Amino acid sequence: MKLTTSVFGALVALALSAQAATVTVGNLPGNVPAPILGTDGANLASGSVAIGIFSGDAGALGAAGDIDGLKAAFTQFGDAVSMGFNGIDGLYQNTISATVAGSAFSGANVYTVVGNGADIAGSSGLFVYDHGFTFVDEPGATPDAVLTGGSVIYGTTGTGNVGGTDFAGFQLAGMGGGPVIPEPSSALLGLLGLGFLAFRRRK
Repeated sequence: MKLTTSVFGALVALALSAQAATVTVGNLPGNVPAPILGTDGANLASGSVAIGIFSGDAGALGAAGDIDGLKAAFTQFGDAVSMGFNGIDGLYQNTISATVAGSAFSGANVYTVVGNGADIAGSSGLFVYDHGFTFVDEPGATPDAVLTGGSVIYGTTGTGNVGGTDFAGFQLAGMGGGPVIPEPSSALLGLLGLGFLAFRRRK
């Protein structure tokens, strides 16, 4: 009986400590667009936007260009949202909600991660932004995660055109659309070179 009471008490305590938190994410600080560009330099037409935390040193991973390391070290808060705001490529504005128990996220830096895939794990290009503030336990107490006042961890700055006007924005870095496949002429030259080396060794 004591064991059952203890377990029940622990579950009640866990339920009371878990709180719903909502974070608004966007790249329209002060209603001024800060467009996200794909690895090709054009406004990102599709992709996913996530918010969360990193284990380890995200700055070091970003500086090393370790996109796989960044993906492995990222813990996402809630669900990702899709790129696109009012049908305009490169923009996003939405809310992300999740229930947090106040352990993993509390006090950790808030990061926005934008990928060119359906989710972050499946993206070949990423943009990572450190907002310079931390997650907190109280619902609604985390500031809106807009791209201002923080620093770029992975990716570069760029210029995107929104409604006929150029705005300063950010560009994804990474592997672009996938692995680089050599053109037939390059592959043929490589084979010829290998054949020549083999011929010389036989002599």
